[in-house]
This record gives sequence, structure tokens and C-alpha cells, in this order.
Amino acid sequence: MKLKGMTGAAKIGAVFALFLFVVTISYLGTTAFAVHTSTAELEPEWSQPGVGNDYTVTITNNGIHTVDEVRIYRNMLYDDFVCDEKTGWEMNFIVAKQACEYVATDVSYHITSGNFDTFTFSATAPAEEPEQCLLEWQFETRDLTDTWFTTYDTTSIDSEPPVTIKTYGIPFKEEGNYHWISTSTPITLQATDMTEECAIGVDKLYWRNTVLDIPDQDCIITCQYESNVEWTEVDGGYAEIYKPEESCHLLEFYAVDLLGNEETINRQCFFVDNTPPEVRKDVMEPKAECGYWGEYFNLPNDHPEVEGLITGLVLGDNPFNHDWYDEQYFSFERRDSSLEWGSGFFEVDDGLPDDPYYAAVHWNA
Repeated sequence: MKLKGMTGAAKIGAVFALFLFVVTISYLGTTAFAVHTSTAELEPEWSQPGVGNDYTVTITNNGIHTVDEVRIYRNMLYDDFVCDEKTGWEMNFIVAKQACEYVATDVSYHITSGNFDTFTFSATAPAEEPEQCLLEWQFETRDLTDTWFTTYDTTSIDSEPPVTIKTYGIPFKEEGNYHWISTSTPITLQATDMTEECAIGVDKLYWRNTVLDIPDQDCIITCQYESNVEWTEVDGGYAEIYKPEESCHLLEFYAVDLLGNEETINRQCFFVDNTPPEVRKDVMEPKAECGYWGEYFNLPNDHPEVEGLITGLVLGDNPFNHDWYDEQYFSFERRDSSLEWGSGFFEVDDGLPDDPYYAAVHWNA
């Protein structure tokens, strides 16, 4: 702009006009090129394979400019993609793009800054679970400045049932095809639904326990007995169980996820046993007049790490110096107080082979 030859007032007016022009252009440029932002939240997130679902997508306008057009693009792994009509919006299906286009018919239906609106459609999930966990859906919004913004959300397919693991606490013994626990042993059931990212999660855990009246040799881990006892239902995927009855027990359990995928029933048999073994010693003829004194815990001499668990025992003392009864360690009272202690001190070899914690004590008349 040439200012030469202009009066002072004219120069000031020209400079001011130039300033207004620059400010106006800057404002219009900022407005024209501003990018609005939006988000899409698609529900339901999970589906079983091959199932038709009704979906709802919530479009939120996080920008400063009003949105008047929305597009929903089909995920090509899904079939039967159909968008629903919506009041106040003209809906067209763009075949070439496999997209539903919604255009607001009136300003009262525009999605203004900070507000949202919902759109619905239906689609059938893939018949087989795809390799990828998260299946992406594309959405687009257009504002009044004719600016487009693309956003995404995902769905997942879950066809796998949960897996439940049973764990015994202590005391617990396993030998061959047999398991033994006591009435104080905790039984833990923990169900997990695939991986944390790709699975919907465990809904319920079911278990039931049956006391079986069967021969001991039939109480194997892989028993196939079935029960008609009512199931116990637990919310979530965790349960801790105790069994108060001594017998052979059948434990059945399974879990179900939030889509209804159901685990095959697990069945296991085990013994609950609190009764100590009986020890008998046969002496061949000729024999002295003697008898079985009892079963005592051979504690202080060989196992100082548990010394003191039985009241009255002293480090280095022998069990047969005491006349006491302790149910926890299966010791017995003296039958006849007039009898004298014998010197026999033997490890038990009937029912508890090579177990140094137990000893048999004998007496002489």
C-alpha cells in the first residue's frame, strides 16, 4: 500500500483499515481450518460368533464447531449390516463405501459442542472367531465448516468358555490315582476367561459336592460318577471350599462367562480323612508277656524344628517317658498304670512306611 501524498488523517485511516483486514483474514483462516474432534463409543462390545446383534454408537462432539453429518462404516468381517432410520436425520446408504450417512435436517438436531447423539444399526458377527482380538469400526463426523474428523472403536468375538483350576491347600497327599485331604484343607476354585484383553470375563462359578458310599479302591481322581445334588452358585470366578465329612467325595465344578459360554463340567474324587492309622505288631512264639503300648510322635530327637507342639515334651526326651494323650498327633493313654515301660521303641511300618515322625512303644508285664 502506497501512503505517499496522503494526508495524515488519510494515512491513519489506511493503516487502520489494513489492520482490520489482517485481523479479519486471520480469524476467518483460523475458523476455516480449525479441526473439530469427536469420539465414538460402540456397544455391545462383545459377541459370540455368528450372532446377530443390535448396536448403538454414541457420537460425542468434543470440538468447538457444530456437527451436522455422521457416517458409520461397516466392518467387512460382519454381515447383514443395516442402519436404522433416525428422526431429524436423513439417512442414505453409500454402497461404494459400505457406509451409512446421516445428515441433520434441521439445526435443532445438530450435535453442538460438548453434546452427543446416538445412532443404531444391526450386524451379524463373523461365524468363526478371527485371529485378531479387536475388530475396528470407523466413524466420521462433519462440522459446519465442512471439516471431517475420523474416529474409531472396536468390538470383539468370544467363543471360548472359561477354564477353572482346582487347588488343594494343606494338608494334602497324592499317591497314584488317589488324593487325600483333611477337614481343614482348603479347596480353591479359580476360573479364568481366556486372556484379559480378548475375553469378556467370568460371570458365574458353579460347584457341588457329593459324599459317595463306594469302595475305597473306586475313589480315584478320574472317577465318572454323577450327582443330583443342587449346584452352589458363586458370582465371579473364585470359591474356597472345606469338606467336613470323612469319606470319599465327588466334587463337580464349571464356570460361565458373561456371554453364556459354558465350561464342560469337571469331576474329581478324593478322600477326606482325619482318622489315624491303626498299628499292630504280631510276635511269634515263644513270646514274653507284653503288649502294644500306643503310637507316639517321635518329635524331639529327630525333628527339633517342630519341638514344643506337644505339651510336656522336652528336647532330647523320649516319647515313652510321658503318659499323655494328644489327638492331633494320635498318641494313646496307658492301658494299665501298673505295667512298667519296656525298652522297645520302633518306627511304625504299617500304614505309614518310612515315616520318622511316628514310633510304636511296647511294655513288659
